Amino acid sequence: IISTRRMWIYLADSGTKLSFEANPNHKVSQIKEFLQELTNIDVKDQVLLYQNGKSLENSQTLQRYGLPSNDSRIFLYNKRSLDPLAPYPDETILEVEVEEVRLVPFEQTDKPQHLVPFLRYEHECLFQIQQIEIYLKAVEKRSQLAKQTLAENEVQLRGFACATMNMNNHFEQLLRSHENFVQQFSIKKVEYEELLQVFQNDMDKLRTIPLHSSQQTPTHKFLIDRIPEKKICAWAELCAIEINQLKQRVEAFSEEFKKLQDETKKENLTPPDFNPDLLKSNLEKLHAIYLDLEQMYHTFKKDYQNSINSHPIEAQALQRSRGLEELSASHLSQTNKLKNQNLLSSDLLSKFAKSKTNLSRSIHERYRSVSDLQSRIWYLSNTLMLFNDAFSRQNKAFSQLKHIRLIPLNYDAGINEAARRRNFSQKLQKEIEKVNDYFNQQRENELQLRQKFFSAYTTSHDVIPGLSEKLPFIAIKVPPFDQNLPNVQDRTIDEHFEPLLATQDVKAENEVLKSKLREAEEKVRALEELLNQTKNRIVGESQQIRSQILTRAQLVEEEKVVTDPSSLDGSDFCDMGAGDVL
Repeated sequence: IISTRRMWIYLADSGTKLSFEANPNHKVSQIKEFLQELTNIDVKDQVLLYQNGKSLENSQTLQRYGLPSNDSRIFLYNKRSLDPLAPYPDETILEVEVEEVRLVPFEQTDKPQHLVPFLRYEHECLFQIQQIEIYLKAVEKRSQLAKQTLAENEVQLRGFACATMNMNNHFEQLLRSHENFVQQFSIKKVEYEELLQVFQNDMDKLRTIPLHSSQQTPTHKFLIDRIPEKKICAWAELCAIEINQLKQRVEAFSEEFKKLQDETKKENLTPPDFNPDLLKSNLEKLHAIYLDLEQMYHTFKKDYQNSINSHPIEAQALQRSRGLEELSASHLSQTNKLKNQNLLSSDLLSKFAKSKTNLSRSIHERYRSVSDLQSRIWYLSNTLMLFNDAFSRQNKAFSQLKHIRLIPLNYDAGINEAARRRNFSQKLQKEIEKVNDYFNQQRENELQLRQKFFSAYTTSHDVIPGLSEKLPFIAIKVPPFDQNLPNVQDRTIDEHFEPLLATQDVKAENEVLKSKLREAEEKVRALEELLNQTKNRIVGESQQIRSQILTRAQLVEEEKVVTDPSSLDGSDFCDMGAGDVL
């Protein structure tokens, strides 16, 4: 069971991110069908590129590319959007609706008169807190939209870089193929031009070389008469025309390739019109506005809570209300600032929207440029393939012209070969006659022996079956060959002929050698037997000598003990052995 994993696909033109479950056995074609349901992009218009710029083939599985993987980026491109008649991306609109709240009039009826200023303040403070909450949520949502837009911009830039990498990969392949072709064509072109220059001289040389006397006729006297001269000359003219045409086309191709190389280099050196640092600065400003609003919200809420918890008595109300007026004026000033902050955050978000629109349209235009370069790369690649085919045909055509120069050498070698074969045929026939003579002689000898046997033992015919069978006639016959060769016998040929069958003398020599080999083997066996006997005798004699030495040593020791027993102590006696005596 193969578990599924989360797979991420990024829309290169918009920067939107898609995710779904997939397993490694899914084919790329199946993923494209699923993406068609998600994006409404037809399967035939989808192009999936891996993050290294390589294309995902429909027939391959995801496992072939190490997918699904959390750290891999797959970019989806829409071919239809690259059409010259396709519309530009729509303008990006980023808006956050802010709910407008109105201050409800304060009603002071049925309220203690000394608390009216405080209650009015609290009523207004609640309204201001409500406004701050609305603006705070709006700024927070704008910050989220700005972050999302910035992330989508980064995806768009990476998608464009991936498409450029794919273009560069194909261009590198074209570059290598072009360099190899130009190198081979330059070498062969010089060789072909030399062949064309000396072609007429080679043909004139054939007019001066006579044919062998056995081949000469009234209409065929020179080597030129044996080849189709008109056809070969027409062939040479056609080769010259084709090589000039191919040369001109290769030069035009090289110029077009140079233009493509310059434009590709320019495309790589021109970054998209995008300033991420400015957007990051605006995002920081949005975050600062959010922090200011958050601090203002907590301040207003704290003031409101203090006001509720400290309502004065009637005697202190007048004095406390004066400080309340200053606080209310401060709140009003901050509320006016709040509106400005809200407008500033909205303006910052509009800059993100404008930047997204500009980047989308700029990248869209750059995609068209990359697509055009890709088309030209494919066109030049196919053209180069046609050049290689034409170049291969040129090689075969000029090999015929090269053969013209080799005709004298080949003709001379052919005449020598014909003479050698005739010589071989004659020598083979003589050897076969010798073998047949030998077989006939052996047959005659055998017939005499059989006749002699039948004369001496006439009663054996019925006793042993088969003795009356006749000896067949023995002869070697070779069918005729090389009958159409010219009658060439006046050339000196190196002799390399060897008889096909060994003669009787050679067989006799072989028997002598075998007899000598048997005698040598018998001598080797005799020497081995003598060596074994000598070895056994030496071993027996050495054992006998050792036994005598040991016996004599024991007698000497016993004599010493008898004559002077105090001259030896126990340690010396124990340390002395037969080896010391020996």
